[in-house]
Amino acid sequence: MRTSLLLGLLLTFPLVAHAQVLLRGTVHDPVTDEPLPAAHVEVVGTERGSITNAQGAFSLVVPRLPVRLRVRYIGYQTTEVEVGIDDVGVSIDIRPERVVYELGEIFVAGDELAENILRRVIARKQRQRTHLNTYAADG
Repeated sequence: MRTSLLLGLLLTFPLVAHAQVLLRGTVHDPVTDEPLPAAHVEVVGTERGSITNAQGAFSLVVPRLPVRLRVRYIGYQTTEVEVGIDDVGVSIDIRPERVVYELGEIFVAGDELAENILRRVIARKQRQRTHLNTYAADG
């Protein structure tokens, strides 16, 4: 009896020691409440991560809690949230802030720029062609 109890405890110990936690959540725009598809959700300090689906939903398996999740999405501030024991079984809702990037001045040219580039390319190829050795086969 004692041996079987000890054997049972030894067999279940690895299961408890290697327990994993499934986290589920969504990533939404904080203003429009629209989902953010293809947002990157990763566990900080690890190589674990996920990408949100078309509805902004993700699921991620972590070895233990608490963990810190980092969310990245183009046009939004990279956001980190702490996930603890209280968040297990609850959908985690992450809403990164929008970021407006002000770009420097740009120059827009008309079709002449493209034509000039093509003319230079054609002229260069014609000059290079004169230096090529050509051979003919007698048939």
